[in-house]
Amino acid sequence: MKRILTTVAITGLLAGAMTTTATAAGPRPDFQLPFVCGQKWRLDSYDSTHAPALDMVRAPDQVGTEGAPFLAAAAGTVRQSFYHHNAGNMIQIDHGGGWFTTGIHLQSRAVSVGQKVKQGQQIGKVGKTGPTSNGHPHLHFEQAFDANGDGRASWGAVGSERVAQVFDGKTYGARTGETWESVTSNNCGDEQETHGVDSAGYYDPRDGTFHLRNSQSDGPSSYGWGTDLETVPGAVVLIGDWNGDGKDSTGYYDRRDGTFHLRNALSEGASNAAWDTALETIPNAVILTGDWNGDGKDSTGYYDPRDGTFHLRNDHSDGASNAAWDTALETIPGAVVLTGDWNGDGKDSTGYYDPRDGTFHLTNDHGNGASDYAWGTNLESVPNAVVLTGDWNGDGKDSTGYYNPADGSFHLRNALNDGPSDRAWDTGYESVPGVVALTGDWDGA
Repeated sequence: MKRILTTVAITGLLAGAMTTTATAAGPRPDFQLPFVCGQKWRLDSYDSTHAPALDMVRAPDQVGTEGAPFLAAAAGTVRQSFYHHNAGNMIQIDHGGGWFTTGIHLQSRAVSVGQKVKQGQQIGKVGKTGPTSNGHPHLHFEQAFDANGDGRASWGAVGSERVAQVFDGKTYGARTGETWESVTSNNCGDEQETHGVDSAGYYDPRDGTFHLRNSQSDGPSSYGWGTDLETVPGAVVLIGDWNGDGKDSTGYYDRRDGTFHLRNALSEGASNAAWDTALETIPNAVILTGDWNGDGKDSTGYYDPRDGTFHLRNDHSDGASNAAWDTALETIPGAVVLTGDWNGDGKDSTGYYDPRDGTFHLTNDHGNGASDYAWGTNLESVPNAVVLTGDWNGDGKDSTGYYNPADGSFHLRNALNDGPSDRAWDTGYESVPGVVALTGDWDGA
């Protein structure tokens, strides 16, 4: 694998204050790899200008690196969180006792200075920002000790306070030229249990209220609010991470005039993004949402059932499609169009469910071609089943599930194949006429 990163060369952050007071070392925290529990990552120390810093990419083939959740390696307080002209988005955590961790080139940051974080809490997403990323998605990660007692740890260059790293009791980066092909994250604490995991909720079209819950279980709503959306006939409720903060929120498409209305907060209020289209001229257009280009933000698109064409746009505005292609999907009566990140590469693509025989057909690319994943189920035996997609276990990959309107039950499966549900629970949603079942990562944690 080619070397990913050159020296960051961060003047000013290297030396810090001209303080020479030594800091008594506190015990090194129980640092864990800063990724989702069970994920495997490749670590490289490279040469003397880089080690003991480590560059990290998903194992075995780097697929899923960009956009992967970046987690706190241990509990602490955010010391720095900003965009650096050379290193891109960076976050530094103060773990106490003089110990710090720093991650750079992030796609996005989800924490601010002074914020307390728990081990396993998502603090950002892996990316390729900053010139020294060389345009290659990876996490440049450092552990450091504040040797001069100035209350921070210098980073990013030879002579900084970075040290050989320890994850789960094993040392990495003590020597140059080392590679660890497949290191498993044991960042599996309580905070990890709900990290990056999509859960469910519903919209009630009778009164325009939203009811969302963070856990994959029955119980009271974690978020609930009223709107006037019930006054918009045929409004299409939309879910997505519109601003890249790692949290899904809501919006709607108005079929009467082709307008989109998106809001970043889980509350009533003015739209943060709204624009007009001519989409109302396409009968029965299927509205799609997803992160089409891997920038960490969901945008919109549509499927035209008249001719089987897909049309996706990266921006929250009207304009030409950034990706468009033809299929023969119009020949499948009642085909349910699906979107999701099936392979964990950080980009959403499309697929469909065939209600005639209960089969799923998913593709990783924005184009026509053979399915990358296809399997049969008995879902055709569940009348009016609502097919769901989401990342149910926080592994960075979307899979499928369904909501049964006959009894209000949810059934989710982590793998892209047939088999028993990994999560299933009952609700009282069946008592809500016209209920719209929703899925999303409401709290981003």
